[in-house]
Order: sequence, then C-alpha cells, then structure tokens
Amino acid sequence: MSESLEMLKTEEGQLNAVFACFGSAAQHGQFLEAALGDLLILYSRLSNTSLTVADIEAQESSLRKQTLGALLSKMRKHITISDDTIRTLMIDALESRNFLAHHFFLKRTEEFKTEQGRFALLGELLQIQEQLRQATNMIGGVRVALSEAINPTKPRSSEGALFSVEVGIPDDLV
Repeated sequence: MSESLEMLKTEEGQLNAVFACFGSAAQHGQFLEAALGDLLILYSRLSNTSLTVADIEAQESSLRKQTLGALLSKMRKHITISDDTIRTLMIDALESRNFLAHHFFLKRTEEFKTEQGRFALLGELLQIQEQLRQATNMIGGVRVALSEAINPTKPRSSEGALFSVEVGIPDDLV
C-alpha cells in the first residue's frame, strides 16, 4: 500500500490530508482570480488603445488586488456568456471559493471529529477544487478566443465550440 493511503488510516494523517486538500483548493481559487484578472487586462488593453504604459500598469495592479466577486462583476459588464451551464459554473465557483475562504473551517467543525466526517471533507474539497479548475480553464479559453478574434494567427473554425461569448469591443478594434 502506498504511503499516501497508509497516511489515511490515522486521524493525524486524515487531518493532514484535509489541510493539504484545502490548500490545493484555495490555490485553484487563486488561479481563477488570476485568470479573470488576465482576461480583464487583455480586454482593457484591447478596448483602451489610448492608454499609456503607466495607465496600463496601474490598471493591472488594481485588477490584481480585487476579489473574485469584483472581478466577475467587471467581466459581466463587458463579456456575456450565453451558455447557462457556463454562467452557472462561474456563479457556483464564486460561491464555493467564498465558502472555502470564509466559512469552511467554521461550518465544518463537527466533520473533523470523525473518520467519516474527515473523508467527507476530503470529497467536498476535491469537488470544490475541480469546480474551480473548470472555471479557470473556461476563463482561460475565453481569453485565448478573445485574443485570437482580435489578432488571428491561423484560420478559425467554429467546429468544436462548447459555448459562445459576446464581448463588447469598440468597432475600431475589430
């Protein structure tokens, strides 16, 4: 049996696994925030052609300091995702990330006391991590698609598109 599985046989090992999974899920929440920030930075660069380098750097710094909820609100002002599944994923990812950051340990105190509870926590954290990973990948895909739409490097095909987005970009950039 591997060391990781052996670790799960003890309370201490189970607790360590929960803390490790919490850290990994929190990391994915930060990846999502960074992906949203990168998308908004790209949008800002594309839509504000008259900005100076200092203006762009100030905007980027400001975006990097904003919460996931604030970033999602900014994104919704300029980018419309027409697929309900993707919109729901983003809303759920925000709720999960906020729960993770602000309530997880406070609301799950009892689960830490039993083996069954600790394993349930592991499952919950893995689900949250996967949800955040999927949302991050989706935002990354929107960023790449936006970049390609403005500055195509190869012929595009609509085959295989999983969802569509509408981006409000000034006419002189398209």
